[in-house]
Amino acid sequence: MQNINHLNTYIVRSTLFLAVFFLPALFHFSAQAQDSKVIYSTPATTLKKPEPEKDSKRQGLLFILQGGYGAPGGDMRTRFGSHGEAGAGVFWKTRGNWLFGVDGSYIFGEKVKENPVSALGGSSQVIFNAAGSVATLAYHERGFRTPVAKVGKLFHLNTGRNTGDLNGIVVSAGIGFFQHYIDIQDQGHGFLQVSGEYMKGYDRMRNGPCITQSIGWMASSNSALANFMLSFEFMEAFTTSNRYNFKNNVRDTGRHYDYTYGLRLSWAIPALNNGARDYEYY
Repeated sequence: MQNINHLNTYIVRSTLFLAVFFLPALFHFSAQAQDSKVIYSTPATTLKKPEPEKDSKRQGLLFILQGGYGAPGGDMRTRFGSHGEAGAGVFWKTRGNWLFGVDGSYIFGEKVKENPVSALGGSSQVIFNAAGSVATLAYHERGFRTPVAKVGKLFHLNTGRNTGDLNGIVVSAGIGFFQHYIDIQDQGHGFLQVSGEYMKGYDRMRNGPCITQSIGWMASSNSALANFMLSFEFMEAFTTSNRYNFKNNVRDTGRHYDYTYGLRLSWAIPALNNGARDYEYY
């Protein structure tokens, strides 16, 4: 019943996302502004000045470097706090401003809300290492999301300024694989219970398929290196563990609904094809 409720929640959220963000952007920005043409006259012919080739009409590759800050939700919220992300991707931009590509992110956080080895300390919660000293352990959130295959659309905006034409609203959705776990670091290097294969009984690893939706603003200039995008991204993951939990002495076979949301800043390096530039005579 819990899984059904999670699925219903996802359907409602995805529908609201498309209704609020995608459809208005589609109707409002699909009409492209037309540039005016300058006519030069000579005694023999009339020459129409060709329009400059625009990024919005070119196709090619976009190489992406990205970083972000997010928060967990669903079943993840009881285990982790906020986290950072760093990743990269590559996309193919069509002449119709469609985007197809993949990206991935490494996830790292310092706030872990549970003590995965608390059972080893007994009632005193004091854990000793092999040398008889109090063990010094540190816990971190770690994970990744890759590869995420994405499809998106750039709704170009002509700002009227002397800037590049990779300007506008970008809406995208994707599907991929997500994994997270607790990274346990033995800072004293003498706590054998969390070394090697024993670590798997405490790291609470979960993974599974995920889907993403995002909406953002891309701003560019005439410089090929000055193309940035700020976006809001929402990710839902349907995860399982199958780890044996040493704390409870049971195998975690449940299904979990984990999601994250946050802001992402991306730097795009384009490699676009200018194409031919034709002159019209009449």
